[in-house]
Amino acid sequence: MKKILVTGGCSFTHSWDTYAVQIKKYQQDFNVCNISLSGAGNDLISRMVIHKVSQLLKEGKSPDD
Repeated sequence: MKKILVTGGCSFTHSWDTYAVQIKKYQQDFNVCNISLSGAGNDLISRMVIHKVSQLLKEGKSPDD
């Protein structure tokens, strides 16, 4: 099973040519879940990442993943 990489950020992560997209395109060891949002501040970014990780755990994903 592939590890899950959750990425979050603002427009620097949300756009089509960012590091998150490059990881998803070229790194086959991870399932990339990019939850970034243009204009997001650090408070929203951290809450979105925490929410996504909590959601994945509730869906039965292992913390090791």
